[in-house]
Amino acid sequence: MKKRANLTFILLAIIICSSCSQAFLDAKPRSSLIVPRTLSDFSQLLNNQLMFETSDLAEISSDDYYLDHAYWEGLPEVVRNAHVWAEDLYGSAQSEDAWNRPYHQVLYANVVLDGLAKIAMVPSNEHEWNRLSGSAKFIRAYAFFNLAQLFAPPYFTGDSGDGLGIPLRLSSDINERTSRSSVHETYARILEDLIEASRLLPSEVSPGRPNRAAAHAMLARTYLSMADYAQAMLHADSCLALYSTLLDFNDVTASSYDVKTGIVYGTGVSYPKLMGYAAPDVMTPPELYNLYYPDDLRREIYYRHNLMGYPYKGQSHSYYYHFTGLATDEVYLTRAECHARLGHHREALGDLNHLLLHRYVEGEYEPIVFDDSMDVLSLVLRERRKELVFRNLRWMDLRRLNLEGAAITPARNFAGKHYEIRPNSLLWVLPIPRDEIVMNGIKQNIRSGDRFYYNLGTH
Repeated sequence: MKKRANLTFILLAIIICSSCSQAFLDAKPRSSLIVPRTLSDFSQLLNNQLMFETSDLAEISSDDYYLDHAYWEGLPEVVRNAHVWAEDLYGSAQSEDAWNRPYHQVLYANVVLDGLAKIAMVPSNEHEWNRLSGSAKFIRAYAFFNLAQLFAPPYFTGDSGDGLGIPLRLSSDINERTSRSSVHETYARILEDLIEASRLLPSEVSPGRPNRAAAHAMLARTYLSMADYAQAMLHADSCLALYSTLLDFNDVTASSYDVKTGIVYGTGVSYPKLMGYAAPDVMTPPELYNLYYPDDLRREIYYRHNLMGYPYKGQSHSYYYHFTGLATDEVYLTRAECHARLGHHREALGDLNHLLLHRYVEGEYEPIVFDDSMDVLSLVLRERRKELVFRNLRWMDLRRLNLEGAAITPARNFAGKHYEIRPNSLLWVLPIPRDEIVMNGIKQNIRSGDRFYYNLGTH
């Protein structure tokens, strides 16, 4: 009991010291604080609930829902501003959980990695030592990736490589100051951590812990965001070779829907600003809802209807709010997209048909057969949006697809006023919270003016 109490004290101390993310760097640690030192301590640290939390700020800014004007006016300031892509996102707010929480996760991961460096790996502890090291690197990469989707431009191979990414904290030393890395350096670190994690983590899939399949799934997601389709396909293959189970929607109902089957790593929105997306006022646009055919089981299992008859997205019973982790349905869709982009059309349709056989009423789905006039990529991207709705992926997809010239322009209309976010606008990169700028002096993201983060010639 004493050891558990001591570790709890450490967790509280770290949270208190790091309450402003990098702002905690100016705080001086007390020598009396008890530091986690054993493998058991490190395991408890990584199993903290904080490690499985993600922000909903990307979803608030995406196009998978719309709000009634009166409901929007009653929401917190940051939510209102994010929903209409305001230049001044934070208003009177000084800090932001979407920045702070991932850096808490990074700090915990660094505490473990620095601690492991002081413990010799011997045959008796080799498996656990490797698991903890791989888990910490996976968690750090996962946090860095989520931060990069919000606070840095999307990866683009054609840029100069020196665009501003995020600060890469690689030490638990709270006195060490870190400036912003480049976008290319940010993704290189994410990949390096994930590749190392894939070598260290156990192959047994446990959604509550980082594992080898999850590392490959995250590598597939990362490479997809970078438009490196060959590598994304390779790691999707590696994930599915380890774990390929899909939840069959014929086996569940709307009241029993549970996403545990098919998950390789489970995270969820645990500090939502938009009532967990489940509010009847967070409604699904007709152009999205109408993509689901009547015999598509997702239409009934994913969605509920409010008192006015408008659909809104429900959630799985495994997560109080929405699931945002890694699962095999995403991996199949990633592999299908990569096949389609690389010209492997029959292989792409093979993955797509396999997924949809588990999504349509049994016996009602007719597998798609390829012909030369078919736009396979469009079919895959349509199913990606339908399958992965409210999974914290749409914002990433909008940014990467617009880099290719998709020209998707989300828009809102409130009280006669029109709001929109143009493809590749500076508004696709969120501002860093004010307290971080004040405390650490790092450069702020520019969001004003009719400018774009990459000059692609198509806006």
